[in-house]
Amino acid sequence: MDNPIAVSARKVEMAFGVGEAKVVALKQADFTARRGELIMLVGPSGCGKTT
Repeated sequence: MDNPIAVSARKVEMAFGVGEAKVVALKQADFTARRGELIMLVGPSGCGKTT
């Protein structure tokens, strides 16, 4: 069965704050989702799922 890539992101980085208050949320993150896959982000309120 052919299951092509629908969404792909490579080497994604995200940080919040400045200087010593800087928090790195993502560092060199890779993500791939193929057509037909179900993807869920799970975590407590306020943990950054939307970000």
